[in-house]
Amino acid sequence: MSFFGINNKPKITVNNKYSPEIEYMQSDAHNRNIFIFLAKDITGNLQGSDIGLPSDFKKNIDMRDKLDIMKHYSDDDKINAFRMLAQQYGDVNVTGDHEIITVQIPNGNKTINIILDKNTGEKIQENTRTVTEDRGFTKVNVISKRYVNGKIHEKNTSFKFSKDVIEDYIIHEAKDNDGKKVYHFSSIPKIREKSEDERTHKEKALLNEFENMVNFCIDAGMEYGIDPKLILSIIQQEVMFKGLNGNVNGVNGKGYMQITRNPLMDYMGFSGDGKLYSIRKTKYGPEMEELLISRGFNPNEPKNKKEREEFVNKISNYLYKNKDAEFNIRLGTIILRQLMDKHNGDIKTAALKYNGSKHKAAYSEHVSGYYRLLEDKSDEDSTYNCTNY
Repeated sequence: MSFFGINNKPKITVNNKYSPEIEYMQSDAHNRNIFIFLAKDITGNLQGSDIGLPSDFKKNIDMRDKLDIMKHYSDDDKINAFRMLAQQYGDVNVTGDHEIITVQIPNGNKTINIILDKNTGEKIQENTRTVTEDRGFTKVNVISKRYVNGKIHEKNTSFKFSKDVIEDYIIHEAKDNDGKKVYHFSSIPKIREKSEDERTHKEKALLNEFENMVNFCIDAGMEYGIDPKLILSIIQQEVMFKGLNGNVNGVNGKGYMQITRNPLMDYMGFSGDGKLYSIRKTKYGPEMEELLISRGFNPNEPKNKKEREEFVNKISNYLYKNKDAEFNIRLGTIILRQLMDKHNGDIKTAALKYNGSKHKAAYSEHVSGYYRLLEDKSDEDSTYNCTNY
């Protein structure tokens, strides 16, 4: 078996001035080598040592400038290399009109995500996420490239966080002051002090819910390129970190992030307040589609207005009846990230639009205030940076 397990995989097709050398390297004995070479360039790691190049391969390319050789590969060649990488280190999903290729680079700190038009094969978007650990903090940098009418629009987002700081913040900011028997995450420290046998069923459930919520926020933030601390600030404002079915349903909103019908209506082509979101027309359309399909909701099935409305009702009912915290948080994060992009990283404006209110300035002030507290507790230079397209 080859290094990437592709001895029997299709060869990469090339047509350039280096064809003789490359065709030789594509022979059955060398397809592994050319694939590794492509992978090293794609991952920005040509000079790295984590993916080794065999000596017989080096002899055939050392005479050439490696970067110069790579200039002559077409986009299709590189996409094929990505697909081959994904077979071993990621996955390829087809949802509706899109093909989504995800590759986790072998050294573990970089993930590349490519979205293609399934019908034309054209690249729509490419995201590169780099994650590093430094003194107990996780640093995340996301470079997102959108391809529109032959032009590339690039956005760079960076943030860092500490899971320990986040957990400590939630515990101390959870408030149980309503006099009712409502469980809040403020009781987590006392539960942790008890042994497994001493914990009641509800205490075990609350502890599990707390740990899952934190992990879901971190995972969603890293996948969609938004600071988990901002997601948690929205949750604090919406439900004040209530636990044990504190994944509550309000008058209009559902779950931790209080998802309303508006963004779902907009996504399915309805007008109205949903115009605040316009998700389907943005780069997050394919990601939201993929998320919905993962729960059995295919947005491509409804064919008319009545069916689209019924589709929205099904999702809304699912959010109401099921305590699917992961789905709720990921869906809310996509909506929030799209709004952050639309408003150039302005947290207050994005929060105001997320709330769907035109005059409730207090909502956005509270969210930005919670976020600043988390920033202060995290690190003095831990600022959220989001450049414009």
